Amino acid sequence: MARYLVIVESPAKVKTIKKFLGSNYVVTASNGHVRDLPKSQLGVDVEHDYEPKYITIRGKGEILANLRKEVKKADKVYLATDPDREGEAISWHLSQALKLENKKTYRISFNEITKNAVKASLKNAREIDMDLVDAQQARRVLDRIVGYRISPLLWAKVKRGLSAGRVQSVALRIIADREEEINAFIPEEYWTLDANLKVEGEKKILTAKFYGTEKKKMTIRSKEELEQIVQAGLYAPSGHNYQTWKFTVVTSKEEIQKLAEMIGKKLKREHYDMYQPQVLLIPSNKKDNPHAMEDNACALENIFLAAHSFGVGSVWINQLRDVCEEKEIREILRGWEIPDDHQVFGIAALGYAKAHPKQEVKKIGTVHYVE
Repeated sequence: MARYLVIVESPAKVKTIKKFLGSNYVVTASNGHVRDLPKSQLGVDVEHDYEPKYITIRGKGEILANLRKEVKKADKVYLATDPDREGEAISWHLSQALKLENKKTYRISFNEITKNAVKASLKNAREIDMDLVDAQQARRVLDRIVGYRISPLLWAKVKRGLSAGRVQSVALRIIADREEEINAFIPEEYWTLDANLKVEGEKKILTAKFYGTEKKKMTIRSKEELEQIVQAGLYAPSGHNYQTWKFTVVTSKEEIQKLAEMIGKKLKREHYDMYQPQVLLIPSNKKDNPHAMEDNACALENIFLAAHSFGVGSVWINQLRDVCEEKEIREILRGWEIPDDHQVFGIAALGYAKAHPKQEVKKIGTVHYVE
């Protein structure tokens, strides 16, 4: 009766596979790698095509001796190590250590320990894939050269006991760079904008989060940016340089909504929302200032230009001027500390534009030069 030897990596697989194959198969294990580079030296001949020098791993001598005995009794040898690069290399090392060149040797692999998978692998037996073996050897040689050549340098220049590695050194660099980024991080204030949307036919409310424009993500940034926009208004020219204006900045969503609803009510405009701004910037000026309207217009123009320079959208809202003296409106303004003797001519509503339409000159031919 023919006798077949099957060599696997793990002893845990032996009993199950033997049960699948029957009495004319002997299944045994290599317990992983049987050969490796020596620990006491580089083990790679860098002068001769980086040829590796392999020795039997300590403790594997008895395993190899038992495997040689089984090889002598076998008509065929099946190398059934794991189906990966390392497994392919172990099969090759076994063929070298056991001198299987003159034996009928086959490489089999399976991805699951089932009867069908194991038997199918015997029907699809092949030769050892030397491309996979060479890939494993290249990896092992690189590991050895990097570790054995750079680690002593670290001991001499940095600290004894440190080690370098083909993978670990690169991974450590990535971690160190990330740690530097974390340490250098300067916290920034940012705002989020959520909208609860009711979808037709759906009971559940959909919560949408502000992302930005169609082209890029946009972050609603800090109060400092807002203060620079306000400063631009303060530097606007004013009649006789009196600067009798006052600037009120409203960032509360609830307060903005309260004013919008009251204006809409007074003007009988449903769903009036002032374009849903994130910030209202309200210049007001003394009613007895004959240049109040001009001064505030100059200030608002500066504000709009500054906002544009930061990529912030802005729009002039004039409806508050029409209802400024209404009792309920004045109560809201008074709550924001806008004096009763001040008049509002326009509001700068600030936020981020949904789109940036192409700007065109609206009235061509209206400029005349007198020379």
